[in-house]
Amino acid sequence: MEISLPSKREKSSFAARIIKKGNLLSKILYCGLVIPISSLPFRVLFWLTDSVNILAYYVVGYRKKIVRQNLKNSFPELSEKEIKKIEKWFYKHFADFLVESVKSLTISNKEIIRRCAIIYPEAPNKYFEQGLSVMVLCGHYNNWEYYAVGLAQQMKHKVFAAYQPWKNEFLNLGNVSGLI
Repeated sequence: MEISLPSKREKSSFAARIIKKGNLLSKILYCGLVIPISSLPFRVLFWLTDSVNILAYYVVGYRKKIVRQNLKNSFPELSEKEIKKIEKWFYKHFADFLVESVKSLTISNKEIIRRCAIIYPEAPNKYFEQGLSVMVLCGHYNNWEYYAVGLAQQMKHKVFAAYQPWKNEFLNLGNVSGLI
């Protein structure tokens, strides 16, 4: 599926599709919470990550047992104290990732290019001039959604992404298609 930032026409088309697809709770959360949060400036959003981190780690304990066991399995030589330190770092990183993912819904072209710059754009673009395709592989570390959107803004080639569709049709509609 092609990933690119939407035009104004595509955004209004997506808004119309919101009414037709998905369940009511998804619509309420998306339109009433996610998009307004996404519109906040980065400095406010990164303040928000501290709250998300505290909520996910200390209050909800989101998948805490699984994370801890995975760390113990991966690093059996580390002490309990070292495992806990990595665990806390993971949750901080996870909170940053969640907030950045929400921001990707309304990020400007200029800002995405600033945050996800191709260091040597001439490399893939020279192949475009020759009529050749390129394959760019990005690791699933940090916010890979930025790569999908950022690459599309900086390469002459069409950008496609392989992904696992979400079960929630409403969320899948905008998240992967880039129409938000």
